[in-house]
Amino acid sequence: MKKLLLYLFILIAFVSCSEDDSNNNEQTIVCEGAINQSEILGTWNYTYLRTEGMTESTISGNTTVSETVVTIESSTAVFTFEPDGTFSSTGQVTFRDVRDGVDFGTRVSPLDYDGIYNIQNDQLEMNLPGFDSSGNNPIFTVKRLDATNMCLEYQINETTGDPNGSFYIVDTGMARLGYTR
Repeated sequence: MKKLLLYLFILIAFVSCSEDDSNNNEQTIVCEGAINQSEILGTWNYTYLRTEGMTESTISGNTTVSETVVTIESSTAVFTFEPDGTFSSTGQVTFRDVRDGVDFGTRVSPLDYDGIYNIQNDQLEMNLPGFDSSGNNPIFTVKRLDATNMCLEYQINETTGDPNGSFYIVDTGMARLGYTR
């Protein structure tokens, strides 16, 4: 579960697209559009996250499966992408965690990173230490990138623990992130 929260924390740091408040205070985004790689340069406000997935937990031989949805409640996080391939982020994000329809409330996560990024075609790779247990850099699919909106998707497939041990967790799902300027 800690890995899922780490994913959510990091994902909260990368998002923007057209937003629209609905009656339940949850935002929606439009993630289809042109991809102009040069538009990534500059500062982006992290404004949207929706992660939907499944967590299968096995502890001492007992397995449970839960559906998880995470969204942003508020954000002061900004990401800045430089021409030399570096990025930084500052601020914090408050996100809401709902599992199997039960609201587990909000959590505040700081987003203070400095790293390296590479964007090619519709793929954005970012150096984010500790993002997953494999040690690989996450690769986000760029769904929209223009002068005012950036929308990213990330396929979650993370395993924590030993499948033959007493503690084993598998997280799968999709995260959609949105950023605006």
